[in-house]
Amino acid sequence: MPDKDALRAAVFKAVEDYCAADFGYSFDPKEVIDKWGRKEIVGDFVRLIRTFRPDVVLTMNMQGRGGDRAHEATTVLTREAYDAAGDPAKYPEQGLRPWQPKKLYMSAGFGGGRGGPAAPPAPATPAVKLATVNTGIVDSLLGRTYKIKWLDSDHAFYITINDIEKDGRRRPFEVFINSQNMEAYAWALALTRMISAVFRRGGDVSFVVDELKAIFDPRGGQWMGGRYVPSLLAAIGEVIERHMIEIGFLGLRGPAPAAATGSQARRALGSPRLARAIQSTASAAPYAAATTVVAKAAAATRIASKGASSASPRVPSPQ
Repeated sequence: MPDKDALRAAVFKAVEDYCAADFGYSFDPKEVIDKWGRKEIVGDFVRLIRTFRPDVVLTMNMQGRGGDRAHEATTVLTREAYDAAGDPAKYPEQGLRPWQPKKLYMSAGFGGGRGGPAAPPAPATPAVKLATVNTGIVDSLLGRTYKIKWLDSDHAFYITINDIEKDGRRRPFEVFINSQNMEAYAWALALTRMISAVFRRGGDVSFVVDELKAIFDPRGGQWMGGRYVPSLLAAIGEVIERHMIEIGFLGLRGPAPAAATGSQARRALGSPRLARAIQSTASAAPYAAATTVVAKAAAATRIASKGASSASPRVPSPQ
């Protein structure tokens, strides 16, 4: 099991921890797999692949015998999960759509390891295709982190937004919402995943800002920078908007309008059902309001995935 410091770091970074039995060093990957449980570990890997839907999976190199063979066992199980994740007949009980990554990479490490002799020379095999990564250069993924201190929370919220540059234009690619406030963990993680999914789809994603800024908390907001911000989620929306403006993705906007309610929301959204949904969530905690935003983001990604339009999947404008 991981130590307390590792767990605290995982919570701060919104990392999910999956643990297998740690029984000491092993000289046989089969022994490791038998103790871990092949089906259970492969199932965990499949769940992660289907949840995050990566294009590329990276694992450790397939070494010879000798040393701690838990790493080799991990590679064996990762390869099995890589194939199983795209098979709808495998692990249907997870309730997740199959997903087949495009590539599986293994690190080209050296044999041997702690606690045992060096691995014997590998037999002659056809040339292996190697992909070289230059770790001495700056990654093209750029990002900034913003801090929000909210009165209702003893802990600050940190909003990290990573960007990519495409066709000479910088655009948001993913967002991470982190805090040591455990009461906010669930909705912060939900927003992190869904907003990132929308950003990665591309197009005009500024509607995310509009949706967040329209949320108000009936318990009250707070003054920030000389302006009244109606909710923590609206503050997160303003941070994302500010970042989009700073990188040139959005033009400068005028003052934010007051949060809409009732008939105002219906006119602004052009959809009575959506307006009623926002109005009803306003009487609940931020978790409920965040759920509404997540649901809209999910609907937007479904619209984009159907290729209905190359434009932004926005809520209809008033007629």
